[in-house]
Amino acid sequence: MSKPTALDFLGILLAAALLFHSVTRAAEMSGPRVVETGPSENLVLSPPYATRFVANASTLIGWPNGKNPVAPPGFHLMAATCASSPAACAIP
Repeated sequence: MSKPTALDFLGILLAAALLFHSVTRAAEMSGPRVVETGPSENLVLSPPYATRFVANASTLIGWPNGKNPVAPPGFHLMAATCASSPAACAIP
């Protein structure tokens, strides 16, 4: 087997560039460009139900023992009881 020459490397490089170009071009041609951020007149959203549903639920954690919420200066902290759970409200 002979040693690879510069021409062999050039051929491999050309083949890789052609493959990269065809893959990126195919990705561009696959559908309309979706723009989800920016000024409202520039938004291009996907049609309803075209993307998968995502639910990012938060985890509720309590205050550590001996710690309480602190209101900013000029506000008073008051406990209000809702129908389902207690809530704290900062009132000026």
